[in-house]
Amino acid sequence: MIKEILYEFRTQLKEFKKFKDETELKKKDLFLKEHLNIDDIESLDSKLDAKSREIEKNFLMKIHAVLSKEQKMDFVNYFDDWEVK
Repeated sequence: MIKEILYEFRTQLKEFKKFKDETELKKKDLFLKEHLNIDDIESLDSKLDAKSREIEKNFLMKIHAVLSKEQKMDFVNYFDDWEVK
């Protein structure tokens, strides 16, 4: 079960990386326009943040459901390592 959760998480991270790269390109294109619409950049940032939070939330919920109490105590020591950035 853990193996499947980690595989799904890694797959989502790869997709997120692609999405993040595309979003960064869009932000650069927006910046290079004659008039900067900061709302458009904020919208892209919001979508990026929402996607990362969704991936992280799904992972944490699934991993929480299968870990024992002791495993959860060990897991929280590495909590920052699982943050989607």
